[in-house]
Amino acid sequence: MQRPRQILDLGFPEELGKGLLHDGFRVAAIEAAPDDQERCRLSYEYLRKVLKHGGRMAEETGDHELADLLRKRYEWVTNQILLAVSDLEADLRERRYELD
Repeated sequence: MQRPRQILDLGFPEELGKGLLHDGFRVAAIEAAPDDQERCRLSYEYLRKVLKHGGRMAEETGDHELADLLRKRYEWVTNQILLAVSDLEADLRERRYELD
């Protein structure tokens, strides 16, 4: 597993990267979660954090390439979530559970 590193080490400006960790810390927390549901929740929170801070960094530094990459990632993540939801709904319907 990769050691946590400051975002500063990855090339972000000092002010923007202050206090943010690269994935080692978060991944260890996700792996240590007691069950699948908690791992999913922690993974989602990690994703939200990276997207939020990445978006802020792109905006504050005027990095249009990063902003474009984030937009593409948002679309990819949205599609993955919708695919997962569709599969889950199909499983529930197959078992005759009703969704509200």
